[in-house]
Amino acid sequence: MYLDANLLPIYGLIKPKRTQSNVNLVHDSADLVSQPSCWIQFGNYIEGFWNGVITDSKNADNLIEQSNMRTVNGKERQIDHHFRLRLDEDEEEEVWYLECKNNLAFDSQKTKAANLGILELVKALLAQKSGYFCPTIATVPDNLYKKYKNKGITVYGVNDILEVIDAPFTSDEYFAYFKQCKPLWRGLLGVETPDKVSQRRLKCSLDLL
Repeated sequence: MYLDANLLPIYGLIKPKRTQSNVNLVHDSADLVSQPSCWIQFGNYIEGFWNGVITDSKNADNLIEQSNMRTVNGKERQIDHHFRLRLDEDEEEEVWYLECKNNLAFDSQKTKAANLGILELVKALLAQKSGYFCPTIATVPDNLYKKYKNKGITVYGVNDILEVIDAPFTSDEYFAYFKQCKPLWRGLLGVETPDKVSQRRLKCSLDLL
């Protein structure tokens, strides 16, 4: 199964780090796992997973398969997702550029800079469709969609992408799979110990790589 071979191994690649939070340290809790370190690693790996999905798709060409770095206005920029979508048999094509983000609820200065960066890269990459892609949301909530749309940026959820990319799984299968991986994720966060079945399944999947 595609998700067994390509999504499950993520949980074996994430390496939890011990907390460096002074709040935890002052409570004599230096043994706690830094949850943000797991979130960041998950974000990097899920981005890679979706680039693999794009590469494996029959109707898209991954334009960053060899390198995800581009020079824009004299600066090296990292590109999350950049692909050419074949729309029909007449070879009509559409270029997409997306930034992968799991949490867009915060309106920080970093997010504002990222918004400007997207608009800049759209021109450089000659993208016809662009915006943020949230790989952990099926359908983008209206309030979040409108918030970014007012800034000239579109936010796409998994359902949006699966409507255009020929992926070997459905949205329901994708999100159900994460629920199956719940023990593994909670184990990484130090919340509970994954059962032996989950650990064995992960090991078998990693052995296939």
